Amino acid sequence: MVTFMTSEEKKTYARRITEANATELIVVLYDMLIGDLTKAADVFQAPEPGEETGKPKGILTIVRTTDSAVEDLRHAEQVVDQLRSVLSFKGEAAEMSRNLYSLYDYMLRCIAKGIYLQKAEPVNDALHIAQSLREAFAAVAEQDDSAPLMKNTESTVAGMTYGRAGLSEVSGDYTNNRGFFV
Repeated sequence: MVTFMTSEEKKTYARRITEANATELIVVLYDMLIGDLTKAADVFQAPEPGEETGKPKGILTIVRTTDSAVEDLRHAEQVVDQLRSVLSFKGEAAEMSRNLYSLYDYMLRCIAKGIYLQKAEPVNDALHIAQSLREAFAAVAEQDDSAPLMKNTESTVAGMTYGRAGLSEVSGDYTNNRGFFV
């Protein structure tokens, strides 16, 4: 599977996941989903080769193909499946879970339509829903002061260095017992 997530994006998501509580973890998943959908929609909306792009000549751009867009959409499907799998249909959350399930189902159909037609419109429909849901969960996450899900994780401290790299990360708490408590 080809991935177009940079190593820096991978590190950022990994750090966010290790520091997240349950609600923040949902926001991270939405951020991944929005990134995948945005990249795919951009490819499908890109002008055909030879068309005028309006960009100055000589600027290096990364050329993404419809194959890469389809891979992004396949990953987006996996993220939506993950969001759908954590819904609880019991107790007070049942009604909200049913509503979210319907939205996730619609998003999956939009993504499938985007893959089949290789058009941006259905992808943009799913993107709009994902952005709205992300905003709602981010607002809830701001009020959630529960502890991170993962314990014994590496702590990360960022500081300025005087080298060529600029900002560097220093990790501490080097133990063999990191991650979830069992």
